[in-house]
Amino acid sequence: MNQSDWFSIEDDQLFQNQEISQQNKTQTEMERIVSKYDKIILQQQNLIKYIVVVSKNEDPQKQINEKSRIKIRCEERDEKGTILNPTQNQNILKICLASSIPLIKGFRLALLSMKEGEKAWFKIQGDLLEKPDNIENFVKDQVKYYLIQVEEVIQPQQQLDVTNVENRVIQLEKFKQEGNKLYQNGDYVGAASRYLRGINFIEKWPKYLNKEKNSEVIKEDFYLVLISNRAQALIKLKDYQECQKILEPIMPRLEQKEYKVKCYYRLVFCLIQMEEYQKAQDYINIIKRDYNYFEYESLFKEFEDTCNQSQ
Repeated sequence: MNQSDWFSIEDDQLFQNQEISQQNKTQTEMERIVSKYDKIILQQQNLIKYIVVVSKNEDPQKQINEKSRIKIRCEERDEKGTILNPTQNQNILKICLASSIPLIKGFRLALLSMKEGEKAWFKIQGDLLEKPDNIENFVKDQVKYYLIQVEEVIQPQQQLDVTNVENRVIQLEKFKQEGNKLYQNGDYVGAASRYLRGINFIEKWPKYLNKEKNSEVIKEDFYLVLISNRAQALIKLKDYQECQKILEPIMPRLEQKEYKVKCYYRLVFCLIQMEEYQKAQDYINIIKRDYNYFEYESLFKEFEDTCNQSQ
């Protein structure tokens, strides 16, 4: 065989370099993409983070933990840069880290390294690509890349210790304010439900707390306000019968309350809607004796005219 038929050492090395170069060209497209970002090795070479956008949020509550509820955008690619979830990569994904639904091991670890407002690429490979219930089926040499953008992080609120009056007041105020917000947003069903939770909370008041100072007064004040607010939400829902049912029992307890006339107005309105004109007139006659009545006289005058016309 002619010596020219043999590769020289230099030719052989060139051939190998070309082969490696071609191999790298097909396998490292994603490496080329992520190479411009700062790299953090989270778990040896099986989980690497490339920071695209640094979060400016300094609130520790915005750091993802095992109990967080989060909203993210996620793009999944293989080594060649091919998008693997083209129909989902622009959608918001809602994930509860405390859920029993299994997540890819490396994906969960990636999320736990992030906070609200952050965006990063993650290179995940090996056994970190598999869910806990499928660990035996992972492809050892498989590599995937995930571009994760954290839109929102919500931490579950710690349950309030309601074994004392002070904390029960905090909880009652929360029920009231949440109901008010729902009402203002036009969610009358949600508002009525929230006020009802506060009412039920009062009705289950522990007897031992009644001995504490002002406990009975606090209960009564919140109870009457929540009933009044719930009645207004029920009016918006046109549930006049239920509104009457909850308002009538509290009418004798409204003396010296600034919202007394308002409650009478709501009750009379419901009675008229149900065509119970005589009962409506009876309540109008009662509220006429209240010193605040004159501020609302014109409103009740319309009701009274309606009652008179019905006779």
